[in-house]
Amino acid sequence: MTSRCSEEQPAMDPLEAKSCGVVTTYPVYRRSTVPFSSIREIIKAYGGYCSASGKIVGVDASYGNIAAPSCTSLADDVRAIDGGKYALLFPSGLLCLTMACVTFCDAGSHIMVPKKAYFKLHRFVQESCPRLGRSVSVYESAEDVPKMANEKTSLILIETLSSSRLVMEDVSPIVEFAKKRGIVVLCDNSCIPTVFNPFDCGADIVMYSLTKYFGGHSDVMMGALIVNDEEIFDRLYVDHRNYGIYVSSDDCYLVQRGMKTMKVRMQQVQSTAITLASKLQAHKKISQVIYPGLPSYPHREVWEKYCRGKYGLGLVNLMFDRNYSVEEVDCALEGIDTFKIGLSWGGCRSIVIPVVSKGSLINAPQAGIDGLRIYCGLEDPEEIISSVEMVLSRLP
Repeated sequence: MTSRCSEEQPAMDPLEAKSCGVVTTYPVYRRSTVPFSSIREIIKAYGGYCSASGKIVGVDASYGNIAAPSCTSLADDVRAIDGGKYALLFPSGLLCLTMACVTFCDAGSHIMVPKKAYFKLHRFVQESCPRLGRSVSVYESAEDVPKMANEKTSLILIETLSSSRLVMEDVSPIVEFAKKRGIVVLCDNSCIPTVFNPFDCGADIVMYSLTKYFGGHSDVMMGALIVNDEEIFDRLYVDHRNYGIYVSSDDCYLVQRGMKTMKVRMQQVQSTAITLASKLQAHKKISQVIYPGLPSYPHREVWEKYCRGKYGLGLVNLMFDRNYSVEEVDCALEGIDTFKIGLSWGGCRSIVIPVVSKGSLINAPQAGIDGLRIYCGLEDPEEIISSVEMVLSRLP
């Protein structure tokens, strides 16, 4: 449909028609009530016709929280990243994962989650899923999946590259097994968008934390689920609608803004990360540098299988020569202004967080700290490297 009304989209500047795969950013539509000129028009909206954009958006467009043009245009841009047919936006990446566990797992069903998955997802499956009547198995590698799956398994979650340990998963064997058993596969590809396409391996659902590389400025939280299968989309959409899930138009604007520069930013953080990783391999305080761009990367064979010649990754794990206490690492980091200590990453600013091999960060006071995960931002590369070297020189 190309008909327009008083809220029609502005004419598109041909010089800005495409920027890193993103259409020119639309105006922000802030509204809860969608005005209609007739009863017939609102009935059309229930069927998915958005009067503001003149498009069939495929979802109920009768209320402002679902089909605002700011939101539908972002959904179009996000699904195009991997060539998907449908996309749903969520207020966070975590909600994408937890809602999938709700949608595809009825009471009595079984979910499989990778050990290296987001720690807040583990908290959900450990604390909430049993209460909802869903059982959960945690697997370490692709080889474990056929052994741990059972006749009630309805969902397998995969994380292509874990942001905490930088472990690259061999996706294909898991997907092939799931296809034979009719099990839905959701692939969290947040670490390597534009580098790896999970649909090429047969994943049913691709999940992105738009908070990170997509938003790119550490000022917005959002997630997305992308699918190709209409039946799977319909199941997701029903719960998305019935649980009242929505994202704000202002936040959609911020993510679209970030997507315009995403590829350029990913190239820059990759360049800094590979320089940092290469330079610190021989440092006396470092026992191992974990980065896919290095020949020494522990999962190099799997990485080359899926991402040969591609990186786009700003995360580097620097493993210390020994275990250090929280106090020792805090003293080493004190006064370093180039990066901040924080959990999220993918923005313009460099971020550092401790690596704790035995458990999660909360165990650090007892288990100690085994390394640092560095997210290389857009600061001057030499400034980032010199700051990391300063931290290492302060370790006892």
